[in-house]
Amino acid sequence: MQKLFSHSLRFLFAALLVLALAEEAAAKPVTIVLKNGKVVSGEIVEEAPEHIILITDFGQVKVSRDSIERIVYDAFTRFKSDSVAQNGEEPLNDRVVVHMKSGEIVDGFLLAKSRTMVMVQTEVGRLTVAKRDIRLIEYVASAYAERGEPVVLNLDNGTKIEGYVYHEDRNSLTINSNLGRLTIDKENLRSVEYKEVKFPQQKAVSQPTLPRATTAAAETPLRARRDVVELGYSSRFGSNYSPGIVSAYRSHFPLRSFNSFSLNAEGNLSLTLFSLDQKAFTGANVPAAVTATGGAMVTSFGAGLPVHFFPRAESPYEFYLAPVIEGHIIYTRLKKTFPSFPVLNSELVETNFRFGLANRIGIEWSFGKWRAGVNYNIHFIFGEEDFNHFSLHLASKLF
Repeated sequence: MQKLFSHSLRFLFAALLVLALAEEAAAKPVTIVLKNGKVVSGEIVEEAPEHIILITDFGQVKVSRDSIERIVYDAFTRFKSDSVAQNGEEPLNDRVVVHMKSGEIVDGFLLAKSRTMVMVQTEVGRLTVAKRDIRLIEYVASAYAERGEPVVLNLDNGTKIEGYVYHEDRNSLTINSNLGRLTIDKENLRSVEYKEVKFPQQKAVSQPTLPRATTAAAETPLRARRDVVELGYSSRFGSNYSPGIVSAYRSHFPLRSFNSFSLNAEGNLSLTLFSLDQKAFTGANVPAAVTATGGAMVTSFGAGLPVHFFPRAESPYEFYLAPVIEGHIIYTRLKKTFPSFPVLNSELVETNFRFGLANRIGIEWSFGKWRAGVNYNIHFIFGEEDFNHFSLHLASKLF
């Protein structure tokens, strides 16, 4: 009887242990923003120093940590209470503006830290940002830095102090500098600039991690606006003008990202030049010898809603489809000279405005801060000849 009771207690203890481990390892809802601008949402089923495995609506996805720009978790219920219980102090809550090396700006309250990450409360939720991607943290009301990390302090009076962070709390920051140990009142601190430091890779057991964060809104963080320059080759324009060249500029604005596609807004301006097709004025169909000169110029401007499709979460390329509403200013000039019949000489110069629709289909590759791609544009002009063009483009944030 005693053995049976002992076995029952062991079984009960094992069952409770399994339940506790299962609860601890339960899937964690998360949204991951990749460096190529794509967003992956799902539940974490495995975390390792090199990768994270998610279960999404499209199946299991393995994401390399090197490709992650930031992570937005959906569980932030224990951070403040745990921090107060363990340290007896309130967590950091400094108002900051984080300037990323990519040009993005994150505005919010600084909440937590690790050796490699910073967590900020923004309007769209609590975000974790890799410290290696941070150029400057600007403190609106106070300051923050990593203990023992080399920093440059910028004071309100213009003074710069270099040193290593020794201690930090809600009211002051203490650093070890060439002048000795200095304590700076955060009210006098304008910004803290992190110096470039490379940390060795560490194992999972020693790698510091941030408390889990949550999003306060359904929309996910997006990459910044980018500028697109384009150069291409256009087909014929009407019966009198031969193929020409096109140059274009587009300003691309992300609107919202999902697991497999993103919605964007775009404004564009393009210029297409066509030369005169001399073959149209020679041959048996021409009643008399004629010398023709002239050309055509089409200036187009419009707005569209491109949709980008992601084949895979970490794929370096993506497809896109961009319907556009356009306006066209069409300038044409055609001068005909008949050496044998001067009375037939003529010159026609016209400038017309036409509305139209366009559709652009293409593929784009990501190379860090730059993107490159090819596309095919179809232009339908109301009351005028249509034309198409094939282009190459480069994209980045130019200004």
